[in-house]
Amino acid sequence: MPSDAPKLTERQERRITQYLKEVGDQLNDIPSRDREAALATLNTRIETELKKFPNGIADIDLENLLGNLGSPARQASRLVPADKFPTTTFVSWPDRVWLGVCSGIARKLDIDASIVRVIVVLMGLVLPLLPVLLLAYLGVFFWDYFFGERRGIEPLEPLKIAKTLGSTFGVALALHYGAWLLLVFIARGYEAVAAQPLMLERRWSWLMQDAGSWFFWVLAVGLPLAALSALPVPKVWSGTLRKTVHAGLAIYAVWLCYGLASVIAGIVLSGVDQFSGTEGTDALFSLIR
Repeated sequence: MPSDAPKLTERQERRITQYLKEVGDQLNDIPSRDREAALATLNTRIETELKKFPNGIADIDLENLLGNLGSPARQASRLVPADKFPTTTFVSWPDRVWLGVCSGIARKLDIDASIVRVIVVLMGLVLPLLPVLLLAYLGVFFWDYFFGERRGIEPLEPLKIAKTLGSTFGVALALHYGAWLLLVFIARGYEAVAAQPLMLERRWSWLMQDAGSWFFWVLAVGLPLAALSALPVPKVWSGTLRKTVHAGLAIYAVWLCYGLASVIAGIVLSGVDQFSGTEGTDALFSLIR
């Protein structure tokens, strides 16, 4: 390391050496001159990043630095031009943004990848198409991962994927059945007090009728996005996708609360219409006013 770089511990030196070796292992199939040039470029970049810590760098900061650079497989694809990178798999192109599906399609069609991405994004704005696009995107990736040569593709983490999908499904299920139980409680409470079944106009009882549909759409969009966040996408995209899923669940919770509030408001207004005009009710309303 140059003199203006922070002094590293022996453990940190070993960690950087290990990272460079792992990147080099991904480049075994290219000429040694190209491999050495790529690793030298990467080493220079690491030195540049280390200069931001003139007073020394903690182990966790070093791990974050290497994590921001990308996994060894992804870093290797960035260092070597596409025409030199020995990959025959469909999705492992160096210019991928998420998993490389759009890049692979663009190369098959011999067009710019940005065109494919723009078309997919525009199609995704049509809500019914979004789950289909997400599932198709994941389907192409998994097909290539398991049936292609997998050269240059980062390994999957099944436990991480299962944990992400399970937590997303569990939260959505808890919100759905929590709202359903509250609706049942409200309806039975009303029947006990009014001695008649709860009958509300749709503008107040829409949640009772549409809860299943909303739950379906939350899962149809949320689960594929959650799965995508757990796959080997760039770190910045992984975090963004997780936040998007969490935001979607939060919006779903607010929407359910709004639906429950609509039911309660409908019951209150229905009671006002039913009992207005009686002597006791008019006296009570006059007192409230």
